[in-house]
Amino acid sequence: MEVARAAFFVGPREIRVGPIDLPRVEPGMVLLRVLACGVCGTNLHSWQAPRLTTGRNPDAGASGHEVAGQVVEVGAGVTSVRVGDRVGVELFESRACGRCRYCHEGRFFHCEQKRPTNAGGFVDYILMYDKGLYKLPESMSAAEGTLLEPFSCSLHAVRMAGLLGGETVLVLGAGLLGIFAVAAAKLYGAGKVICTAKYHFQAEAAARFGADLVVDSSDPQLERRVKDEAGGRGPDVVIESVGGRASTIQQAMSVVRPVGKVMVMGLFDEPVPIDTWQAVIKELSLIFPATYSVMGMRHEYELALELLASGKVPGKELISHRFGLGEVQRAFEVAADRSRGVFRVVVEPPLG
Repeated sequence: MEVARAAFFVGPREIRVGPIDLPRVEPGMVLLRVLACGVCGTNLHSWQAPRLTTGRNPDAGASGHEVAGQVVEVGAGVTSVRVGDRVGVELFESRACGRCRYCHEGRFFHCEQKRPTNAGGFVDYILMYDKGLYKLPESMSAAEGTLLEPFSCSLHAVRMAGLLGGETVLVLGAGLLGIFAVAAAKLYGAGKVICTAKYHFQAEAAARFGADLVVDSSDPQLERRVKDEAGGRGPDVVIESVGGRASTIQQAMSVVRPVGKVMVMGLFDEPVPIDTWQAVIKELSLIFPATYSVMGMRHEYELALELLASGKVPGKELISHRFGLGEVQRAFEVAADRSRGVFRVVVEPPLG
C-alpha cells in the first residue's frame, strides 16, 4: 500500500509529521489530495493545552478541518464531483449519516451517527464521503477555499442572532472570526458595527471589512464609549470572538443592552464564571453558536462561497502566512503569536 504524510499531535506545543497508509476508496467515497488546510483556534487549543493533547487528539491529520483539496479518485456511485475538481470540504456534512433528526434539520455537526474518516486535514490525502464537497470556482485559490469554514462560523453566529435591520452590533475581538463577524453583521443589516481590536493591523482590517468604529480592547473607557455609540443603552447584540483566558463573556454581558443578545464564539481554556444575577436582571440571551448549518434553505457554506468568490467579502487578504506540511510545527508556532500580524496561517502540503 502507498504511503502518505500526516501531522500528529505528540505533546504540548508539539506536532510532527509521520507516515500513514494511503486510504482505499470505497463506494460512495472521494479521495482528495489536500491542497490547503487552515490553522484555526481549535487546532491551537489542542496543540497548546496538555489536557487536550494527551490522548484526546491522537488522530492523523491533527484535527485539521479547514480543508480545500482536489479530487484524485472517486468510488462507485459518486456523482457530485469528478476527478480534477477542486473543492472546499464541509467535514461535518460529509461525515453525517443523513438519516437522524439533526441531519434532517441541516445541523450536521450534531449528527447522532457520524461516520468515520481516515484523518484530519493536515495530511497529503484525505478520504471523504460524497457529501459536503463544495466546488471552488477557478477564480478562488485553494488557500482561499480554507476560509469557507471560519467565514461560515461567523455567518452562523450572525444569522442565529436574528438581526432584523438597523441594530447596533459589537464584535469583541478582531481575529479572523471577529473580522468575518463584522462583515457578516454588515451584510445582514446591522445599522452600526463596533469592533474591539488588540493590535493596529487588526483595527485596520476591521475598518476595511465594515466596522463603523474600532476601539482598542485595552481602553479603560471601552464600555462607556461603546454605550455612548449605542445611544446610551448599549449594543443590541454582542458577538464574543476572543476566548482563551479573556474575561470577554462578562464584558459582553455588562455592555449589552437589557434584553440584548450575547453570541459566544470564542473557545475558553477553562470554565468561565457567569454573573447569573446580571443575566436575569437584564433578561439577556446567551447563545453559543458552534459551527454552521442549513438555515432558511441555505447552507452557510454556500453563502460563504458566494460572498468570497464574488469579492463582496475580500477574504484573500486575510491569508497572512503559508507553509508546507513539513513545516507544520513552524506554522502552529506562527499562528499562536498574534503580534506577528497573523490572521490565517495555511498549511499547503504540495509546498513540501
